[in-house]
Amino acid sequence: MVVNLVELIDMIKDTVKSIPMSIKIQEKVIEDVIDFKYTMTGVLSGRGEALRTIGRVLDDMKKFKFGKPDTSPTREAVEEITSRMVKPFITVSCRGSLHHENDHPSFKIHGRVDSIIGDLKRCRDRELIIYVHGYNVDNHLALKEAQDIFTKLQRSLIENGKELEDYEFMLFTWPGDAGVVKFSEAQLYAQYSGNALYDFLLKLKREWGVKDINLLAHSLGAHVVLRSADLMEKHLTSGRDEFSYKNVILMGAAVEEDIFEGSPSKRYHFPRAPYAMDSLYIITSRADLPLKIAFNIMEQENALGCRGINGGEKIAKVPGVGEEVHSELHDLSPLLEEKNSSKPLVYGHIRYWETQKHTDYYVHLMYGREAINK
Repeated sequence: MVVNLVELIDMIKDTVKSIPMSIKIQEKVIEDVIDFKYTMTGVLSGRGEALRTIGRVLDDMKKFKFGKPDTSPTREAVEEITSRMVKPFITVSCRGSLHHENDHPSFKIHGRVDSIIGDLKRCRDRELIIYVHGYNVDNHLALKEAQDIFTKLQRSLIENGKELEDYEFMLFTWPGDAGVVKFSEAQLYAQYSGNALYDFLLKLKREWGVKDINLLAHSLGAHVVLRSADLMEKHLTSGRDEFSYKNVILMGAAVEEDIFEGSPSKRYHFPRAPYAMDSLYIITSRADLPLKIAFNIMEQENALGCRGINGGEKIAKVPGVGEEVHSELHDLSPLLEEKNSSKPLVYGHIRYWETQKHTDYYVHLMYGREAINK
């Protein structure tokens, strides 16, 4: 009698191996079975996330918010949410300042930063860590996510022997909250916002002498970062400046899996973007159901890294990225038998920084990769 999912999967695998078929077909079937195992693990453990996602949809319906993103957060809102932090973050926005400006994506409005809350002078000679949120995140939720991830990151840095005095933290918020039914419109907002991020960071480096820039992006925020990096790479190859991103970590990236391959003329593909980075890390999980299912339905493509790594490995080279760039794909997919894993596991799309263990992992990637492989 089958008593759990693990036992069921093992029985299916044994059955597949006993059926006369080519080794290649057999391996493909077993791969699909294993993929099903990851998906079911996400389903069984992600009920809380499902409820939160449904809550966001209902909230959209209540607000009739199906095509008009929020404007930039107010100073009062930023100060309220950062007041109890060890080190408050700076908030930078390209959301537009008036509601009527957000009727549709506009390069003139959303391709530039229109709000900065915090003193940029703090960035001089310091290392900067920027968080770029994902899709369907309004200005209030963006602030809450930034507070959560930066609070944990600051603890992780201290545990890693770093002095917070050497760092500044920044939220880059963009108009990705066009509503759950307008993903393609959100992609255009992301494209324009990437221009805004690029222009802002170039100015920040030139005028305020920031030491190094690290970027963490979630979901469609990866598009924003990669667009900015694509523009930065063009700037670098022009010989005008020697400036690149130090570390880029993309969590649950809502971009196509071949984004670094093929022609840059292909819609929303950035094959040169990694060359504006010292290191690129893709964090993925097969239990990330919005990427596995919803993104695939909307884009008719698999999301970057969502199929995991073949052969059961946890770390691999990022597909399409040349050897000149240090790049790693990290598969944090959970298995039912790995609940006590020493490494952080990701059980859903909005759970990439759920625990202190997750941000510890990201800090080790940025400042001590040798600790990951011990």
